[in-house]
Amino acid sequence: MLLKSQPQICAIGADGGQLWIDGLYNNISSEYLFYSEVARGNLTFSRDNAFLRPEIRDRLVAANQATFSLGRIFQDYGQRIFGYRRSTWEGAIGLDGSFANGRWKYSVFYSHGEARDHRSYQNQRITTNLAQALDAVRDPAGNIVCRVALTNPDTACRPLDIFGASRASQEAVDFAFADAYGITNETLDSGGFNIRGTLFDLWAGPVAVAVGGEARREAIESVDIDPVSRARGFTQLNFAPLDGGFDVKEAFAELNVPLINIDGTAEFGVNGAARYSDYSNTGGIWSWKLGGTALLFDQFLIRATRSRDIRSGSLAEFFTTLTTTFSTVADPVRGTTDSVVRYGGGNPNLRPEIGQTFTAGLSWSPGFVPRLKLSADYYSIDIDDVIVAPTAQDVVTRCYQGQTSLCSQIERTGGSPTGAITAIYSTFLNFARLETQGIDLEATYTLPLADIAANADGNLRFRALATYTDSRITDDGIARIETVGTVGDGTAGIPRWRANASISWESQLGTFDLRARYVAGGVYNAEVDIANNDISSKTYIDLGARVNAGPFTLYGTINNLFDLDPPLTTYGQIHYDQIGRYFSMGASLRF
Repeated sequence: MLLKSQPQICAIGADGGQLWIDGLYNNISSEYLFYSEVARGNLTFSRDNAFLRPEIRDRLVAANQATFSLGRIFQDYGQRIFGYRRSTWEGAIGLDGSFANGRWKYSVFYSHGEARDHRSYQNQRITTNLAQALDAVRDPAGNIVCRVALTNPDTACRPLDIFGASRASQEAVDFAFADAYGITNETLDSGGFNIRGTLFDLWAGPVAVAVGGEARREAIESVDIDPVSRARGFTQLNFAPLDGGFDVKEAFAELNVPLINIDGTAEFGVNGAARYSDYSNTGGIWSWKLGGTALLFDQFLIRATRSRDIRSGSLAEFFTTLTTTFSTVADPVRGTTDSVVRYGGGNPNLRPEIGQTFTAGLSWSPGFVPRLKLSADYYSIDIDDVIVAPTAQDVVTRCYQGQTSLCSQIERTGGSPTGAITAIYSTFLNFARLETQGIDLEATYTLPLADIAANADGNLRFRALATYTDSRITDDGIARIETVGTVGDGTAGIPRWRANASISWESQLGTFDLRARYVAGGVYNAEVDIANNDISSKTYIDLGARVNAGPFTLYGTINNLFDLDPPLTTYGQIHYDQIGRYFSMGASLRF
């Protein structure tokens, strides 16, 4: 549900200043099946387990084996379910006006917003409770009980029989499994002002300038977390408390200087901007850009920009405490693929990312084909101190390649350097340098249907977008790893090509469109030699419609129309559709 008011505006003052008020409320929720709870050979039983068949117990006794281990999929006890609910509201007020006979304009604003997240994972194993419930024995009266009940008769533990499908009592399942949930509240207060206008006129036109300042406060806190997660009691996914915030104060200036203006032949200008940002938790830092544009013969637009860009960490990257997730890694030491627990979290000592960006592009609007526009833009971006939580695979691979500081973050069975990997620790950190280059391409064409038939209504709009990534290298000081073409889950790679193409009919009635999405294939993981390493490209077809009906707008979409299956993966996939064909619909009301 989304409710958004149109800005309410009233004029004040002789210069036509306007006071405006705006508001927004949004509520979204979803729930879907996750994968079943799985124990991968790490459940340990004593040979005196009361649910064990006598012939199995006799074989253990004959082999002088006191315990044994097994694995199990707990699908018959309820599949895990992921639930999500988010409520957002925001209010803003501002004043826009002008002075000096309209030569200068100003804007002042303040806004406050809050977002409350409620997330849940249902039917998860409680590590200690499950171990107690599986340790079933007979009491002196011959009843099957948890071993802990022999010394603590008041325990809530109930014996759990997993030697067969659906053999457990509901009381035992309720003791060993529970729902994890976490509720967080995030707030943002923001205010600022800007003044913009013309300093003076040059031979090619007015020199425009804008100056201003902004301040904001971002904060997040955990409203509630289930008691098992708070004690890190679930085997895999525990919600982590969040509590922290920071202030930012910024000042900026922008300048645009026209240098050539020959009507119909050439226009050329340069522009620049600078911003100083003072973060309460990371200190002050500068960012800036310099650029220029040239328009030739009203058809060719040439542009170039050089900039220094910064990004400070987010609330989650700074303040998340210990998190638990599940992952699969290829172990180059043993030549195996292992299922592991990955522990992550925030880092209050993060430094801002600093990027150096160069872009250059050309747009062409040929006069002999009205309403056609073609453009190509080259980009080159280098970022130092990239903030990232290394994937489990990154930690394992870089340890193997010689970054010994990461080896201590890997737990192996028996503490042996050649044991099976059981857990990996990887919090957010300023991990590496990122270098990437590529080209963005775009073509658009609009055809008024009246050019075809006099009484035809609306326009046909054709649009194609494509991104070609030539290189994307992560450099941690030990190894330079090319990630373009590595598209498996658990990796940090990206496809070499992505493209969208669409045909839309736009009219007063509404909009109807047909879209094709292309995602290139690649390999699951270029750093290891595994079977089924190839992932094929995918092309998805989507349909969409938006219909205007008085104050109402009705809309709907069908994505992945032909229900293409996702590539073969072990856990999840971020580049390709995972759930096949899916629908959405809704309505909005203007008032």
